[in-house]
Amino acid sequence: MPDQTGRLSAEDRKLILNWLQSKGKNHDCPVCSSNKWMIGDHLIAGRIHALDPHAIARENYPQVVLVCTNCAHTRYFMAVPMGLVLANDLGP
Repeated sequence: MPDQTGRLSAEDRKLILNWLQSKGKNHDCPVCSSNKWMIGDHLIAGRIHALDPHAIARENYPQVVLVCTNCAHTRYFMAVPMGLVLANDLGP
């Protein structure tokens, strides 16, 4: 589980790596074809789009960010299905 600031631990990184490896064999970058990625240090908050500005501030989707070490292309993966964050921990 990431810490209060969203920083990922070594255990979190291992969980992410295992999850990604279980989902597919081809993780080539669509921009440069490299297959070397780094896991971002923190979870990223993907904010929802809503007409109510207060809802936008409260609601988000925690995501893991992967960055291509060659061209810096980024990929985002939802943290809840990975088991990094529990869905009930996202409540208002």
